[in-house]
Amino acid sequence: MAIHKQLTEETLVKYEQNYKVFTSMDKLHILASGPNFGTAVEGALKISETACLPCLAYEVEEFIHGPNIQFDPSYTVIFIDNGSNSASSKRIVDIYTGTRIITDRAFIITNDPKVEDKYAFRTKEETCPLISSLYKLTVFETLAYKITEDTVHWYNHPLYQKFKDSNIVKSKSRENLYSL
Repeated sequence: MAIHKQLTEETLVKYEQNYKVFTSMDKLHILASGPNFGTAVEGALKISETACLPCLAYEVEEFIHGPNIQFDPSYTVIFIDNGSNSASSKRIVDIYTGTRIITDRAFIITNDPKVEDKYAFRTKEETCPLISSLYKLTVFETLAYKITEDTVHWYNHPLYQKFKDSNIVKSKSRENLYSL
């Protein structure tokens, strides 16, 4: 998929342009709606498990009903726009623009020309919002790898190994998760 490759390359460029922001984050919020809310949740998981940073995913409207109250200039946030063909696009861009009043560490995956290039992850073309998660997730996969690599987060705290070795908690497959 050409869009996937293009967005991966765009992410690498944005990462280098905003290197200090991405390598100094102590938390990240990812915001989306509709079909890309799942992208936000999966992106948060990728960042949390790889870069070892607290990462929260919110639906955009949910975000402005409480979680945004805690924001200050130290917070980093990435919005996911569903695309210019989506009814939610203007609203997502408006909330992104409002969030930039609080923090300069706000970014957005969008092709909206009103958004400053420095903070936008863009593609040359768009698809139906229902399949856009297939390529928009690459932003978070790429960031997770680069942040982990550059901040040397490949190693867990020594007590994590004791946790794993304890056998108290083991990951279970979904099919036997609720077995007695």
